[in-house]
Amino acid sequence: MPKILVGASAYIVLTFALAFIWNMILFRDTYVAMGAESMRENPIMPLGLVAILVEAAVLSWLFSAFFDGSFKQGLLLALAAGAFSMTYGALVVPAKFLIDPVAKYVLLELGFGVLHYGAAGAALAFVFRKSDRS
Repeated sequence: MPKILVGASAYIVLTFALAFIWNMILFRDTYVAMGAESMRENPIMPLGLVAILVEAAVLSWLFSAFFDGSFKQGLLLALAAGAFSMTYGALVVPAKFLIDPVAKYVLLELGFGVLHYGAAGAALAFVFRKSDRS
Protein backbone atom coordinates (compact mmCIF):
# COMPACT_ATOMS: atom_id res chain seq x y z
CA MET A 1 0.00 0.00 0.00
CA PRO A 2 1.45 3.42 -0.89
CA LYS A 3 2.77 5.40 2.08
CA ILE A 4 0.25 8.21 1.48
CA LEU A 5 -2.62 5.76 2.07
CA VAL A 6 -0.88 4.25 5.09
CA GLY A 7 -0.30 7.74 6.51
CA ALA A 8 -3.89 8.81 5.87
CA SER A 9 -5.20 5.61 7.45
CA ALA A 10 -2.99 6.11 10.51
CA TYR A 11 -4.29 9.68 10.86
CA ILE A 12 -7.93 8.55 10.59
CA VAL A 13 -7.58 5.79 13.20
CA LEU A 14 -5.61 8.03 15.56
CA THR A 15 -8.08 10.90 15.19
CA PHE A 16 -11.13 8.73 15.90
CA ALA A 17 -9.47 7.17 18.94
CA LEU A 18 -8.26 10.45 20.45
CA ALA A 19 -11.46 12.36 19.66
CA PHE A 20 -13.64 9.63 21.14
CA ILE A 21 -11.62 9.47 24.36
CA TRP A 22 -11.35 13.28 24.69
CA ASN A 23 -14.89 14.24 23.68
CA MET A 24 -16.98 11.29 24.80
CA ILE A 25 -15.15 10.06 27.91
CA LEU A 26 -12.81 12.59 29.51
CA PHE A 27 -14.57 15.90 28.82
CA ARG A 28 -18.05 15.06 27.57
CA ASP A 29 -19.90 16.59 30.50
CA THR A 30 -17.65 19.67 30.42
CA TYR A 31 -18.35 20.32 26.74
CA VAL A 32 -22.08 19.75 27.22
CA ALA A 33 -22.18 22.18 30.15
CA MET A 34 -20.22 24.87 28.27
CA GLY A 35 -22.25 24.76 25.09
CA ALA A 36 -25.60 23.40 26.14
CA GLU A 37 -27.53 26.22 24.47
CA SER A 38 -25.80 25.90 21.11
CA MET A 39 -25.14 22.12 20.85
CA ARG A 40 -26.99 19.80 18.54
CA GLU A 41 -28.65 16.90 20.29
CA ASN A 42 -27.44 14.63 17.46
CA PRO A 43 -24.26 15.82 15.75
CA ILE A 44 -24.07 15.59 11.94
CA MET A 45 -21.45 12.84 11.84
CA PRO A 46 -20.87 12.85 8.05
CA LEU A 47 -19.56 16.44 8.27
CA GLY A 48 -16.98 15.43 10.87
CA LEU A 49 -16.02 12.39 8.82
CA VAL A 50 -15.46 14.49 5.69
CA ALA A 51 -13.28 16.89 7.70
CA ILE A 52 -11.17 13.99 9.02
CA LEU A 53 -10.79 12.49 5.53
CA VAL A 54 -9.67 15.83 4.06
CA GLU A 55 -7.22 16.41 6.92
CA ALA A 56 -5.86 12.88 6.53
CA ALA A 57 -5.29 13.32 2.80
CA VAL A 58 -3.69 16.76 3.15
CA LEU A 59 -1.40 15.84 6.06
CA SER A 60 -0.32 12.61 4.42
CA TRP A 61 0.43 14.46 1.19
CA LEU A 62 2.36 17.17 3.09
CA PHE A 63 4.48 14.51 4.75
CA SER A 64 5.14 12.74 1.45
CA ALA A 65 6.22 16.04 -0.12
CA PHE A 66 8.06 17.88 2.67
CA PHE A 67 9.09 15.48 5.43
CA ASP A 68 12.86 15.14 5.79
CA GLY A 69 12.83 12.07 7.99
CA SER A 70 13.44 13.64 11.41
CA PHE A 71 11.00 13.08 14.27
CA LYS A 72 11.28 16.74 15.31
CA GLN A 73 10.37 17.96 11.84
CA GLY A 74 7.43 15.55 11.78
CA LEU A 75 6.03 17.05 14.97
CA LEU A 76 6.57 20.60 13.73
CA LEU A 77 5.04 19.89 10.32
CA ALA A 78 1.88 18.38 11.83
CA LEU A 79 1.55 21.10 14.48
CA ALA A 80 2.00 23.83 11.86
CA ALA A 81 -0.63 22.28 9.60
CA GLY A 82 -2.91 21.69 12.58
CA ALA A 83 -2.59 25.31 13.72
CA PHE A 84 -5.32 26.28 11.27
CA SER A 85 -7.77 23.76 12.69
CA MET A 86 -6.73 24.41 16.30
CA THR A 87 -7.12 28.16 16.14
CA TYR A 88 -10.44 27.94 14.33
CA GLY A 89 -11.87 25.48 16.82
CA ALA A 90 -10.45 27.24 19.87
CA LEU A 91 -10.96 30.89 18.93
CA VAL A 92 -13.53 31.29 16.15
CA VAL A 93 -16.12 28.82 17.43
CA PRO A 94 -16.56 30.53 20.84
CA ALA A 95 -16.60 33.89 19.08
CA LYS A 96 -19.67 32.79 17.07
CA PHE A 97 -21.55 30.50 19.47
CA LEU A 98 -22.72 30.70 23.06
CA ILE A 99 -19.98 28.88 24.95
CA ASP A 100 -19.27 29.67 28.57
CA PRO A 101 -16.74 29.93 30.06
CA VAL A 102 -14.79 30.86 26.95
CA ALA A 103 -11.35 30.54 28.56
CA LYS A 104 -12.01 26.96 29.63
CA TYR A 105 -13.23 26.04 26.14
CA VAL A 106 -10.18 27.67 24.52
CA LEU A 107 -7.81 25.75 26.80
CA LEU A 108 -9.58 22.44 26.16
CA GLU A 109 -9.57 22.92 22.39
CA LEU A 110 -5.95 24.05 22.25
CA GLY A 111 -4.98 21.17 24.53
CA PHE A 112 -6.74 18.68 22.31
CA GLY A 113 -5.22 20.24 19.20
CA VAL A 114 -1.66 20.03 20.51
CA LEU A 115 -2.20 16.43 21.68
CA HIS A 116 -3.93 15.45 18.43
CA TYR A 117 -1.52 17.03 15.97
CA GLY A 118 1.49 16.11 18.08
CA ALA A 119 0.41 12.46 18.05
CA ALA A 120 -0.40 12.70 14.34
CA GLY A 121 3.06 14.14 13.69
CA ALA A 122 4.66 11.25 15.57
CA ALA A 123 2.56 8.66 13.71
CA LEU A 124 3.19 10.21 10.30
CA ALA A 125 6.92 10.59 11.07
CA PHE A 126 6.96 6.86 11.75
CA VAL A 127 5.09 6.06 8.51
CA PHE A 128 7.23 8.37 6.35
CA ARG A 129 10.58 7.68 8.03
CA LYS A 130 13.45 7.08 5.70
CA SER A 131 14.34 3.40 5.59
CA ASP A 132 17.92 2.20 5.46
CA ARG A 133 17.00 0.15 2.41
CA SER A 134 16.48 2.40 -0.63
